[in-house]
Amino acid sequence: MLDALVELTEGHGYDGDLTALVREQLEADSSVWSWNATAVLATLLERQGRVDEALAAVDDLAAHCGGMWIELLFERVEVLARSGRVEQAIAELRAHHEGGTWYGSSKLADLLVLAGRPGEAIRTLESIDGSAWTAARLAVLLVDQGRVEEALALFAPDEAPADDEDRAFWRQFHRKGRVAGGEPTRTIDRRT
Repeated sequence: MLDALVELTEGHGYDGDLTALVREQLEADSSVWSWNATAVLATLLERQGRVDEALAAVDDLAAHCGGMWIELLFERVEVLARSGRVEQAIAELRAHHEGGTWYGSSKLADLLVLAGRPGEAIRTLESIDGSAWTAARLAVLLVDQGRVEEALALFAPDEAPADDEDRAFWRQFHRKGRVAGGEPTRTIDRRT
């Protein structure tokens, strides 16, 4: 709800009032669930040119909740990136214990592209165990770099080793993005 209110009022002079409202909400309950309110507060502060206060709001919630979990870190690095501190955002993400996971690496790739280092972004995505989503993201970066054949190769079926035909069969669907979260995608037959 707050997200929509903040979006609708952008440029209408209500940022100060909304900032006070969100701060009141956070003071009333700064539990883990309120990370969304913290993200909204960070957006409002950032819009007012108060980037360091926005970062402090994220840091305060992390301190209150026992640490900087990955979603909160993503909010922090996005504020840093939007304020022109992309290298700091990259360094903080790399230093986080979840920075090397597929989702941390994916966010890192986005930051590297923003920093003008698409080759490093490609290498980052190539280094993580591929999911269909990662393959699709990597394919986009490869195409952007004019490496279309490499992008298409990501979705080519693997050759099935003679002793591992079943696994190779399912892997081809996974690589093509037809398997989400390890489960086959279900289709509905509308003829019945």
